[in-house]
Amino acid sequence: MLHQIERWIDQVNIEYQEQRISCSKFFGEFKGFYPLEFLQQSYFVIVDTIPKPNFPELRQTGLGDFIDMEVHGITTKTLIMFSLSLHRICAYIFTNLSMLHNGGI
Repeated sequence: MLHQIERWIDQVNIEYQEQRISCSKFFGEFKGFYPLEFLQQSYFVIVDTIPKPNFPELRQTGLGDFIDMEVHGITTKTLIMFSLSLHRICAYIFTNLSMLHNGGI
């Protein structure tokens, strides 16, 4: 089953390869925390729906509730996927934090 999950992860990464954005875009924000080389090999993408591995074998092992739960993000090797709703929430928070930092709303 582990090989099946790894194949699923690889397939998801291939499916979103054209849409992904390099995390090196945030080097300035992460300066001193993540090395540039690491960020250049890490990517993110914003999607409408987070893909999940929905294999009968996973459900048979009792992971059905985990598969069915609502999630707003997932990490698959070098790709971080955010749901559009989480993206909107983060954009709102960061915009308002920036405004607060720069003298208030």
